[in-house]
Amino acid sequence: MANPVDDAPISSYSDPIYDRLEVLSHTIRRNISLFIAGLLIVLMGAFYVYNRSKDTPLAGSAVVFMKAGEDRDPVKSAEAYGKMVADPATVPLFRARACIELAQIALDGNKIDEARKHIEQAASIATTLDNLDLTLGIQLSRAAVDLQAGDAAKAETTYLKVERDAGAKYPDRLVAAVLGAAMAQEKLGKLDEAIAKLEPVVNRADLATYQQQGKVFVLKVAQAQYWRLKRLQSEKVAAPATEIKPTADMKPATDVKPADVKPTDAAAVTPAAPAAPATTPVPAK
Repeated sequence: MANPVDDAPISSYSDPIYDRLEVLSHTIRRNISLFIAGLLIVLMGAFYVYNRSKDTPLAGSAVVFMKAGEDRDPVKSAEAYGKMVADPATVPLFRARACIELAQIALDGNKIDEARKHIEQAASIATTLDNLDLTLGIQLSRAAVDLQAGDAAKAETTYLKVERDAGAKYPDRLVAAVLGAAMAQEKLGKLDEAIAKLEPVVNRADLATYQQQGKVFVLKVAQAQYWRLKRLQSEKVAAPATEIKPTADMKPATDVKPADVKPTDAAAVTPAAPAAPATTPVPAK
């Protein structure tokens, strides 16, 4: 039997929304046991799904990948990533990402050929996947290898392609591509183009959301690069004319002596006849 108190209105204020909330509260209080039992079933189901998701190959590979990146020692990190690449249990996505990390470690040691080998291995694995973000990451790494190897023109071409393909969907790849393209253009002597490339990125308002997500490292590097290039540009414009300093092999100018000028005999000079005065008109008588 229902409690008469439960049917009594909680408030004297009458409103359709409040009336429905009041009916719901009465229903919950009358069936509190069923409500608690249903809540427990939902929580247990969520806990079961969470535990099952941890046992998937993708989740296991992700955990191993994160642990490999936690080690500050590049030798140990490279060893852990190498084991991931060699382990057939590692899903292709994280095997390719491990190859990218190995390429970066090789670049840090200036091992260009080794870095190229890891990048090509990652590209080979990526062909089995339909993952544009992974493809963009591989292209960025390939451009970084070319840039460090001294082929700035090839690196610039790759960075510009990544910038076009990334668009607004992959802002982190976009900013990295713009930064890389500007670095390549600076090496090619295209200072104005590098500044123009960075300026829209550092001034874009929609990147505020990107910055709020915590992905600020690459963006801050791009901003620092932009202002550094601006200072170089201003110094280049304001540079004074180069002063020519005398060297040991420079000969002084030959002294120019005045020509021998013979004085003119004053007696031999015939003065010019004075000009005849103007004739004064005679008045008529």
